[in-house]
Amino acid sequence: MKSGKGKPITMDHVVFEVKDVQATVDFYEKILQFPTVRMKEFLAGDAPFPSARVNRQTLVDFFPKEFWDNRRRQQNPNHVCFTMSQSEVAALKRRLSRNKVPIIRRLPRSYGAEGWGNSIYFQDPDGVTLEARFYGKDAKKELSASAQKAQGKAALAAIKASKPVGKKKSSGS
Repeated sequence: MKSGKGKPITMDHVVFEVKDVQATVDFYEKILQFPTVRMKEFLAGDAPFPSARVNRQTLVDFFPKEFWDNRRRQQNPNHVCFTMSQSEVAALKRRLSRNKVPIIRRLPRSYGAEGWGNSIYFQDPDGVTLEARFYGKDAKKELSASAQKAQGKAALAAIKASKPVGKKKSSGS
C-alpha cells in the first residue's frame, strides 16, 4: 500500500504499557534478539521510555507506569506477529526452551500478510502474546474453500486447547 506521495506505508512502532521496564527490555533483547534503543537515556532520566528495534523502520516502545493512560494498564492487543526465516524461528524456539518460556500455541498453517505460514505463540513478561512465523515455498498457494474452512477449524481448536500462561488477575494497578 502506498501513501499519497507513492512511498510504501510501513509500521513505525507499537507501544506496550509495561509493569517492569527492565524485565521487558531484557526479554525482548534476550529472547527475540531485538536491540534496545534509548535504555541508557531512559535510566539516566533523559528519555521518557526505552524501545526495542524490530528492524530498520520499526520499534516496540515500552511505556512505564507513569505513561499509562488513566494510570491503569490498558488491554494490550490480542497478539503481535513477527515474520522471520525458518532458521530464525528454529533458533527462537531453542532460546524459548533455554529460558523456560513456554510455547502456548503452534499453528502449522495460518494465513498472514504474505500468505500461508507456520507460527508459534508465546508471551512476554507483561502477558502480551507474541507470534513468530515463517513463510515457506507454498505461502502464496491458494487453498480451496473447504481446505480454508478446515484450517480455520484447526486454528480454533488450537486456540481453545491452549491455556493462558502467566495470566494473573489484575489488582487494578
